[in-house]
Amino acid sequence: MPRRKLALPGVEKGGRLPYGYQIVVQLVVDEDAAAIVKHIFRRHRTGISLSAIARELNAAGVPSPRAGRQWYAGSVGEIIKHELAYRGGVRGESTERWPAIIEE
Repeated sequence: MPRRKLALPGVEKGGRLPYGYQIVVQLVVDEDAAAIVKHIFRRHRTGISLSAIARELNAAGVPSPRAGRQWYAGSVGEIIKHELAYRGGVRGESTERWPAIIEE
């Protein structure tokens, strides 16, 4: 079934969900992935490069947002780029706020 038909009214209009979220009857935070998102933001705030963060995640065996692939600077950058959504903002055309993953 196409994702658009599975979309929750006012929440997700289709496309790939941001890393750290999953849909279970309602949108909820994936706590395991959310811990990685928090780690990425903490490391980025200390001035660590996106490439270095990706290398750390790969070395630690952390699964990437796309299962079976490695972390790359670009995949880390996509998470950083969506900081407002991870702080509980809206994403795309949705009018609903996403649950906050980062607060600090």
